[in-house]
Amino acid sequence: MQMVEEVADLTSCTKQIINCGYTGPITKDNEDKIKRTILLHSAARRTTMLRQLREGLQLYGLIGVMEQNRELCRGLFVGGNSDEVDSYYIVSHLSPTMSEKGTQKHGAKMQILNNFKDFLQELEGE
Repeated sequence: MQMVEEVADLTSCTKQIINCGYTGPITKDNEDKIKRTILLHSAARRTTMLRQLREGLQLYGLIGVMEQNRELCRGLFVGGNSDEVDSYYIVSHLSPTMSEKGTQKHGAKMQILNNFKDFLQELEGE
Protein backbone atom coordinates (compact mmCIF):
# COMPACT_ATOMS: atom_id res chain seq x y z
CA MET A 1 0.00 0.00 0.00
CA GLN A 2 2.75 2.42 0.99
CA MET A 3 4.66 1.65 -2.21
CA VAL A 4 1.60 2.48 -4.32
CA GLU A 5 1.22 5.82 -2.54
CA GLU A 6 4.89 6.79 -2.82
CA VAL A 7 5.83 5.95 -6.41
CA ALA A 8 5.09 8.26 -9.31
CA ASP A 9 4.97 5.45 -11.88
CA LEU A 10 2.89 2.47 -10.74
CA THR A 11 4.35 0.21 -13.43
CA SER A 12 7.33 -0.34 -11.11
CA CYS A 13 4.87 -2.10 -8.73
CA THR A 14 3.06 -4.13 -11.39
CA LYS A 15 4.06 -7.55 -10.05
CA GLN A 16 2.99 -6.77 -6.47
CA ILE A 17 -0.29 -5.21 -7.62
CA ILE A 18 -1.16 -8.20 -9.81
CA ASN A 19 -0.26 -10.60 -6.97
CA CYS A 20 -2.93 -8.87 -4.88
CA GLY A 21 -5.54 -9.69 -7.51
CA TYR A 22 -5.91 -6.38 -9.33
CA THR A 23 -6.74 -6.92 -13.01
CA GLY A 24 -7.40 -3.42 -14.36
CA PRO A 25 -5.07 -0.90 -15.95
CA ILE A 26 -2.20 0.02 -13.64
CA THR A 27 -2.29 3.81 -13.76
CA LYS A 28 -2.38 6.65 -11.24
CA ASP A 29 -6.00 7.25 -12.27
CA ASN A 30 -6.86 3.80 -10.84
CA GLU A 31 -4.83 4.24 -7.65
CA ASP A 32 -7.95 4.11 -5.42
CA LYS A 33 -9.12 0.86 -7.05
CA ILE A 34 -5.65 -0.61 -6.66
CA LYS A 35 -5.55 0.36 -2.96
CA ARG A 36 -8.98 -1.23 -2.36
CA THR A 37 -7.79 -4.44 -4.02
CA ILE A 38 -4.66 -4.50 -1.85
CA LEU A 39 -6.73 -3.94 1.31
CA LEU A 40 -9.18 -6.69 0.36
CA HIS A 41 -6.33 -9.07 -0.40
CA SER A 42 -4.69 -8.32 2.94
CA ALA A 43 -7.94 -8.76 4.89
CA ALA A 44 -8.78 -12.05 3.17
CA ARG A 45 -5.28 -13.38 3.81
CA ARG A 46 -5.38 -12.43 7.47
CA THR A 47 -8.86 -13.88 7.95
CA THR A 48 -7.65 -17.21 6.59
CA MET A 49 -4.55 -17.13 8.78
CA LEU A 50 -6.57 -16.28 11.89
CA ARG A 51 -9.06 -19.07 11.19
CA GLN A 52 -6.21 -21.57 10.79
CA LEU A 53 -4.56 -20.24 13.93
CA ARG A 54 -7.77 -20.77 15.90
CA GLU A 55 -8.13 -24.31 14.52
CA GLY A 56 -4.55 -25.07 15.51
CA LEU A 57 -5.03 -23.67 19.01
CA GLN A 58 -8.19 -25.75 19.38
CA LEU A 59 -6.23 -28.90 18.51
CA TYR A 60 -4.25 -28.47 21.71
CA GLY A 61 -7.07 -27.11 23.88
CA LEU A 62 -5.41 -23.71 24.11
CA ILE A 63 -8.55 -21.73 23.33
CA GLY A 64 -10.00 -22.71 26.72
CA VAL A 65 -6.76 -21.84 28.50
CA MET A 66 -6.68 -18.46 26.78
CA GLU A 67 -10.30 -17.73 27.65
CA GLN A 68 -9.67 -18.53 31.32
CA ASN A 69 -6.42 -16.53 31.44
CA ARG A 70 -7.08 -13.60 29.12
CA GLU A 71 -4.74 -11.10 30.79
CA LEU A 72 -1.91 -13.60 31.13
CA CYS A 73 -2.14 -14.64 27.46
CA ARG A 74 -2.76 -11.17 26.04
CA GLY A 75 0.97 -10.40 25.91
CA LEU A 76 1.47 -13.33 23.56
CA PHE A 77 -0.78 -11.83 20.90
CA VAL A 78 -0.85 -8.06 21.43
CA GLY A 79 2.20 -6.19 20.20
CA GLY A 80 4.04 -3.77 22.45
CA ASN A 81 3.20 -5.46 25.76
CA SER A 82 6.56 -7.12 26.25
CA ASP A 83 9.99 -6.72 24.72
CA GLU A 84 10.89 -10.31 25.55
CA VAL A 85 8.05 -12.14 23.80
CA ASP A 86 8.35 -12.27 20.02
CA SER A 87 7.51 -14.78 17.29
CA TYR A 88 10.81 -16.60 17.73
CA TYR A 89 10.24 -16.92 21.48
CA ILE A 90 6.73 -18.29 21.04
CA VAL A 91 7.57 -20.73 18.25
CA SER A 92 10.71 -21.99 20.02
CA HIS A 93 8.65 -22.84 23.12
CA LEU A 94 6.01 -24.84 21.28
CA SER A 95 6.19 -28.58 21.63
CA PRO A 96 3.24 -29.99 19.69
CA THR A 97 2.60 -33.69 19.44
CA MET A 98 3.17 -34.44 15.79
CA SER A 99 1.83 -37.31 13.74
CA GLU A 100 4.14 -39.68 11.93
CA LYS A 101 6.19 -37.98 9.20
CA GLY A 102 4.82 -38.47 5.73
CA THR A 103 1.18 -38.71 6.82
CA GLN A 104 -1.51 -36.22 5.90
CA LYS A 105 -2.00 -35.32 9.56
CA HIS A 106 1.68 -34.47 9.90
CA GLY A 107 1.50 -32.26 6.81
CA ALA A 108 -1.61 -30.50 8.10
CA LYS A 109 -0.04 -29.86 11.51
CA MET A 110 3.14 -28.55 9.91
CA GLN A 111 1.05 -26.20 7.76
CA ILE A 112 -0.75 -24.91 10.87
CA LEU A 113 2.56 -24.31 12.66
CA ASN A 114 4.01 -22.54 9.61
CA ASN A 115 0.92 -20.34 9.26
CA PHE A 116 1.07 -19.51 12.97
CA LYS A 117 4.75 -18.53 12.65
CA ASP A 118 4.03 -16.44 9.52
CA PHE A 119 1.14 -14.71 11.27
CA LEU A 120 3.28 -13.83 14.29
CA GLN A 121 6.10 -12.53 12.10
CA GLU A 122 3.65 -10.44 10.08
CA LEU A 123 2.35 -8.89 13.29
CA GLU A 124 5.91 -8.10 14.37
CA GLY A 125 6.53 -6.36 11.05
CA GLU A 126 3.70 -3.95 11.75
